[in-house]
Amino acid sequence: MLDQLIEWWYEDRDMGWDPGVFPSEENFAKERDEIIQKRTEQCTYRSGISIEEWNNNSGNKAPAIDTDSANMFNQQITTHTRTRQTGIYFASHLRPFSRAHLILGGRWAKDRNDDPYFTCSTKASQTYVDYCNGNYVRRAATQYKLEPKFLPYAGLIYEITPQINAYASYTTTYVRDINSNNTTNLATGDWLPPVRSITYEGGLKGAFFDDRLNVAASYFKMRQKDFPYQTYDANTSGTTDNGWRVYGWEFNIAGAITPNWNMAAGFVKQKQVVPSNPGEILLGARDDFTASYRAPEKSFKLFTTYSFDKLMLGLGWRWQSSTQSAWIPTNKTQVEQEMMKQDAYQVFDLMARYQIDRNFSMQLNVNNVFDKVYYQHERSYISGAPRNAMLTLNYRM
Repeated sequence: MLDQLIEWWYEDRDMGWDPGVFPSEENFAKERDEIIQKRTEQCTYRSGISIEEWNNNSGNKAPAIDTDSANMFNQQITTHTRTRQTGIYFASHLRPFSRAHLILGGRWAKDRNDDPYFTCSTKASQTYVDYCNGNYVRRAATQYKLEPKFLPYAGLIYEITPQINAYASYTTTYVRDINSNNTTNLATGDWLPPVRSITYEGGLKGAFFDDRLNVAASYFKMRQKDFPYQTYDANTSGTTDNGWRVYGWEFNIAGAITPNWNMAAGFVKQKQVVPSNPGEILLGARDDFTASYRAPEKSFKLFTTYSFDKLMLGLGWRWQSSTQSAWIPTNKTQVEQEMMKQDAYQVFDLMARYQIDRNFSMQLNVNNVFDKVYYQHERSYISGAPRNAMLTLNYRM
């Protein structure tokens, strides 16, 4: 590994307060935890020859490396960066009446990221000349500051019957690193705010046959705010707008249908709405742009087993609908983007286990029984695991 993390240190400081539980005659209970947390973290990175030097797509030749380890690490640059996070959060558990549970909470967060400065050796890679401008020259450090954000969440559970509960939840979060490293408004030089996500979910959950069988059905919706994209306008280059929106529903069932028959199955149907400028998403967010390839509109999974005294047989079935995804290969332009497509496919797995005696058992697994060829990721062209088998012998005391 040519680029290495050589040393780091961090410090955690935590303060907490728990006011306790206050029950009342009306079966009203309140629990609240208030914790103040401060975290200071500093990392020092030392890199040898940049991995980018090996990128032949850019036409670079392989760098000359002195095989002597001491000289090799003289070809280095040391990067200094420090991240500070301050957060205050609280959580409350309320029971306004006997059949309802209400959870309320939130987190106030403030981040600061010191822009890295560099110290260079006499053999620093050409990649870093602009940073170093000579030997052992430090670039003036700047700071990225995230304005304080409050991230609330809430959840409600209502007991319809002793077997069935209804629930609803609301959560918010943000991703700081996606913007703090390479996403700025080029006109003002200001850092863009982090990507925020808001998620809603609601549904029903039930437990039947003395809790041996669990069933759940839910609806979910997620949307992103402050999503970064390029406008190619000198006055607004690097700005934010609404990002991905994902919504859909899912159904799951798991447990024992009979004393000998167990099953776990789930079906998901979702739809993704791409950002308003999907072709101009910044580099830091491109991984999200490939999500539709790995998260199909429809998917189904089933695994079931049936026991015959000492023998257990199992079947697994995975199916997903067709997928497609656009992406921009390295050193290509928006016009040269590629569209990757994959038809719907299904994969079957088999399992057999035999209990030899009280201590020994033998199990055979055959995965991808029909040797289906499918791709996991459009960038790598790497297919999923082909047909394979594994025989194991287990011993229990």
